[in-house]
Amino acid sequence: MHPDDTVTSDQIEQMENTASACYRKVNGKINNVKFLNCVNITEAPFDHLFATIRDVQQALQWCYVRCRILISEMYTLQRNRYNSLKDYIQYIPTDKLGCFMACKAEESTMKNPDQTLQKGLTDLINLKKNVDESKRKEMLQILNKCLTQVPADEDERYYEVIKCINLFQPPFSHAFFPLDVEKCMIESGFANIPDDLGIIDGVGNPNDTDKLKDVPKDKLAIATACMFNKEYTNTLYDMLQLLIGMNDKATNDQRQQMMDTLNTCHSEVKDNDAELLTCVKAFEAPFDYLIETLHMFGKSALYPCYGHCGLKIPDLYILEEHRNHVDELLKRLGTDNVYCITACKVERKEDNPALALYTMLSEIIDRRLKDDKNTEAKATLEKCYTDGEYQKVEVTGSLGETIPKGSKVRDTYQLLKCMKVFEEPWINLMRN
Repeated sequence: MHPDDTVTSDQIEQMENTASACYRKVNGKINNVKFLNCVNITEAPFDHLFATIRDVQQALQWCYVRCRILISEMYTLQRNRYNSLKDYIQYIPTDKLGCFMACKAEESTMKNPDQTLQKGLTDLINLKKNVDESKRKEMLQILNKCLTQVPADEDERYYEVIKCINLFQPPFSHAFFPLDVEKCMIESGFANIPDDLGIIDGVGNPNDTDKLKDVPKDKLAIATACMFNKEYTNTLYDMLQLLIGMNDKATNDQRQQMMDTLNTCHSEVKDNDAELLTCVKAFEAPFDYLIETLHMFGKSALYPCYGHCGLKIPDLYILEEHRNHVDELLKRLGTDNVYCITACKVERKEDNPALALYTMLSEIIDRRLKDDKNTEAKATLEKCYTDGEYQKVEVTGSLGETIPKGSKVRDTYQLLKCMKVFEEPWINLMRN
């Protein structure tokens, strides 16, 4: 059974006992429908496991088990499988990631003896465009040295080689930077690639103050503005306004001072993002924290309407880490905030979010509920949406002030709350 970070060790033991008892009951036929009914896959806690099998490609593969990859980490690997390595090493310990990469390399070698770890890493080094010849030569020398040092008969040879070359630290880690980052750095006058790529990671990091001390801030502003405009569709001014409101490290007075500085600079430089960054001194406190946040997230994880939901910057990390665990989000962020976040996401994707939500819920009812439950759920949905009852739902607490009246976000929030989608029986349908 995969390590499940949403249950306790006692619950895992209970689940294993249940699975073993059901396995015996159906005479060892684990694919038997009776086994699935026995463990009750549509109810907690087993519903979460089978949702993972459904959502994550090859969720039952040996490498996940061998490297003790948690379910949340499986989703992270799945979500970022086509992205830069930097997009997920912040969420998964490098020892696990190294183990997983070694395991996958071993599987490739078993299928094709010519496809070795040495060949894969050598090809990666030679094919990356953002690695100059001196760094390329250095990495090949390190790789060959480690291949010599690690015995050929070592049981964990691939993993030991990955540890030996220090794959997740420079110079190897810089080979994983997205090409847009490299392109923006070069266009802004940074010529020492890949070493200069590490400068971006230093923004907002107290441990890297010395790294940024002698960096020309005008060049860094141009590079940062370039990267922002390749990633985000909203203006830099709007996103900085949003993040000032979400700044958990500042008091109300400090947030107001930051907003005053931003507005003054914006009135002076208009839409020149590089000059705006220079004017607000974006690479020094307190604005460096906001730039770091923009760098860590992208438009798919940082919605402008999050400002309506009372979120702070640390909540973005919670959202990203537990994006597939609705129970964990409800516990950590609160039900009303999760209603708002969900409304925000629907509003971002749909011209008529309330109608889109109504259609989606109707399909879920037809697909997953039968007989009386189907009739009851449909009646509730029609009452809330078609009869307009959702418009009478009060938006209470601070959200009553922050979610604009008459907005699509408020409309969708009210419909979600009218349907009570994070209560039974809806929440079970959402989990599945």
